[in-house]
Amino acid sequence: MPGCGADLDHLQLLTLFVLAPFLSAMAYLVGASREIIHLARSLGYRLEGIIDTASVGEEIDGCPVLGDDDWLLGQQIPSLQREVILTPDAPSVRSDLLCMYEEGGFSVVRLVAGTVKSNVEIGRGSIVQNPSHVSVGGVVGKGAKVNCGANIMHDASVADFVTVAPNAVLLGYVTVEEKAYIGANATILPNVSVGTGAVVGAGAVVTRDVPAGETVKGIPAR
Repeated sequence: MPGCGADLDHLQLLTLFVLAPFLSAMAYLVGASREIIHLARSLGYRLEGIIDTASVGEEIDGCPVLGDDDWLLGQQIPSLQREVILTPDAPSVRSDLLCMYEEGGFSVVRLVAGTVKSNVEIGRGSIVQNPSHVSVGGVVGKGAKVNCGANIMHDASVADFVTVAPNAVLLGYVTVEEKAYIGANATILPNVSVGTGAVVGAGAVVTRDVPAGETVKGIPAR
């Protein structure tokens, strides 16, 4: 995909390069998220470092800053250890990172720690934090991020690279299209669709469909 890695150096990115337990490999982080550091460790991943544009040598929760994305992509790492977790909140950033790292020969890992019911689909590179909830028939797309306290109810669907911020609620049969952002404490009422790249403001109550690219806020959201 041409240009998929463009303009990444000025963005606040977060990438954890991880290794499953009992294997020996390096690990890196770009633009820190303490929540994801602790989530990854709680799921048994060993994190050894951070990939970021911040000063090399700084540490976040015991993880040193080692370099940027180009540095990691240039390392000679065994193929079985070339795994990354992509954790920035911005949907477009996660999209660009997933493209860049997969083209660079890395596998993009998903982290799932919340309550996930039966018959749920969760795509590669996605993150479901703890506590959060994905109910029966839910779909969480590739590279999506479901933050702490979010609640995705039965048969609701979030597409690739969607961000669901903390404590947001998506009620039954809600559909959220690719790269949309659902703000903290927002509520999407049943059967509502949120279009590609749309933004729902924090605390909004969405009672009608949101067109692609539109930003809505308030109660009811407009």
